[in-house]
Amino acid sequence: MPKLLWRIGAVMLLMCGGFIFLFIAASQMMVQQYKPFFRRESA
Repeated sequence: MPKLLWRIGAVMLLMCGGFIFLFIAASQMMVQQYKPFFRRESA
């Protein structure tokens, strides 16, 4: 039983890490896309 719980915990951690990585990558892409607009408005 403890082994099963450990496996579930490991999967949950991996999923959380993947979601965080995807969120960071998406935010980086958004910044890359929208940076020219902000620069144009400020200039």
